[in-house]
Amino acid sequence: MIPLFQNSIETLGVSLYPGSLPGKSRETELPNDEIEVGLGIHGEPGKFRAPYECARKIVTGLMVKGRPCLDAPTPGWNPGHSLSEISKRPTASASQTTEIPSSGTTLSSELLKGCLKGFTKAMKESEDLLNDLDASAGDGDCGSTFSGAAKSIESDLSKLDLEHPETLFKQFSIIFEQSVGGTSGALYALMLSSAAPELSVKVDSNAILEALDKANQAVQKYGGARVGDRTMVDSLNAMVEELRKGLKDNQGMDVFERAVQASERAAEETAHQKASVGRASYTSSQSQTKPDAGATAISRWLRAIWEAFREEMGKK
Repeated sequence: MIPLFQNSIETLGVSLYPGSLPGKSRETELPNDEIEVGLGIHGEPGKFRAPYECARKIVTGLMVKGRPCLDAPTPGWNPGHSLSEISKRPTASASQTTEIPSSGTTLSSELLKGCLKGFTKAMKESEDLLNDLDASAGDGDCGSTFSGAAKSIESDLSKLDLEHPETLFKQFSIIFEQSVGGTSGALYALMLSSAAPELSVKVDSNAILEALDKANQAVQKYGGARVGDRTMVDSLNAMVEELRKGLKDNQGMDVFERAVQASERAAEETAHQKASVGRASYTSSQSQTKPDAGATAISRWLRAIWEAFREEMGKK
C-alpha cells in the first residue's frame, strides 16, 4: 500500500505469479526473475512487469514507476457509500420476472422456446472457453458468469412469457440485472430493456435489426466503448452493420448467416486490438493476445439463436 495523505491510502498489487480461479490452473506463468505490477483484485493481469528484486527496491520502484497507475483515471471506480445509504437502496425480487404484464405482438411459443434453449445451451457449453479468454486479460470468470445466467433463465422458464417477445426481453433484463454481477450484468440488462420496445408491434427482419441496433447504442452510451476498443461492441456492431447492409440490398434470410459470420470475425479480430475501456485496458499489451471474451460471448449466442431459429423453422 502506498500512503498519499493522512486520511487516504491507495493500493497497488504486486505478485510473483498470475492469479487464477479456485480449482483452475494458471493460464500464464511469470519468469522467476519478474513480478506482476498492478495485479487486479479479481486476479486480472497487471499493468506491467518489473524485475524481481528485494522488497526495498520493489517499493521504491513502485513509488516512481507505479505513480502513473494510481493517477490514471478509473471510470469503473465508484466512491464509497455509508451503510445507511446502502440500506435505503431497493432490492430486486426474484418474483419481478412474473410481475411484468404481457404486452406487444405474439410469436410462436415453440419458436421462442427453441431459440431460448439454443442460447442457454451455447452459454453453458462456452463456459470454459470464455473463462480461458477472460483469464488472459480479465478476472477469468466471463464463462462462469454467462453459464450462471443461462441456468437462472432455465430455472425461471415456467415464469417466462414465451408468447410476447417484448415482455420476454424485459424479463431477461431483470434476470441479468439480478443474477449476473459486475459490468456485464448491468450492460446486458440495459441492452435487453433497450431492445424490447422494438419487438412490440411485429417481429420481422427489420424489427430484429432495430432491436439489435438499440441494444448496440445502449452499450456504447452507458458502457463508453466504441468499435475498435476490444469489447463486445465490436461483435455486436458488426452484426448490426452487416444485417443493415443485407436488408437494404434485399438479400433475404441468408443475410442473418452473413451477419453472424461478421460478428464472429469481429470477435476474432479483437485479438489484434488494444483495449481502451474496461478491465482489460488496465492490463499490459502482453496479456491482450486472445480474442475478447465479451465479444466472443456475443458472437456465440448470436450463432446459437440463429441456428436454433433455422432448426425451428425447418420443422414447419
